[in-house]
Amino acid sequence: MPKLHPLILVAAAASLAVLLLARAWIAARRRAHAYYLRQSLFTPAEAAFLPVLESALPPGIRVFGKVRLEDVLGVRSDLDRGEGQAARNRINRKHVDFLLVRSGTLAPVAGIELDDRSHDAADR
Repeated sequence: MPKLHPLILVAAAASLAVLLLARAWIAARRRAHAYYLRQSLFTPAEAAFLPVLESALPPGIRVFGKVRLEDVLGVRSDLDRGEGQAARNRINRKHVDFLLVRSGTLAPVAGIELDDRSHDAADR
C-alpha cells in the first residue's frame, strides 16, 4: 500500500475541519432564526379585557398573564408513577390567560381563561 504524503493528510484534515465548522455555523444560524418576537402577549380579546380586569381588582391583588398550569398546580407525590404522569399530561402545555395573585406572597387566588375565538378550533 503506498504511503500518503503528509501534506495530503494535513490538507484532508483541514478540509474536514472546515466542513464541520461550516455545518455547525449553518445549524447555529438556522436555530437563531427559528424564532420571532410576537406582536402581543395577548389575543385582541384578552388585551381588551386586561384593563377592565385590572380596574375591578381589590387592593392587594395583582394580575399575571399567560401562566402555565404546571407553574400553578403541583402533582401529588403519593400517586403511583402512572397516575402522576397522567395528571402531569392533563396540564402539560396548558395555561390560564390571567392569574390573580396576592401582592405580598404571590400566592395564586384565581385563574381566568377567556372563552374567545382562540378556543374555536376543533382540538380545544
